[in-house]
Amino acid sequence: MGSAYKNKGVQLLLDAVRDYLPMPSEVENIALDQDHGEAEIKLESDTSKPFVGLAFKLEDGRYGQLTYMRVYQARSARATSS
Repeated sequence: MGSAYKNKGVQLLLDAVRDYLPMPSEVENIALDQDHGEAEIKLESDTSKPFVGLAFKLEDGRYGQLTYMRVYQARSARATSS
């Protein structure tokens, strides 16, 4: 696909992701709530909602452990003052 080392094809790949893949707000993701009898919950790309993510691969590589994860929904980590 490309090489970050010599910057070959990386920008083309990123442009293709932007142009051809749907935005997170255009996709409907459904989760099952384990605490409420597996009731369906629609996940939204909204930073005011609680965090929902999935770690789908753990790799112990030569630079240490890498965790690949997908974030479905997240709450802003910034502290608010009153």
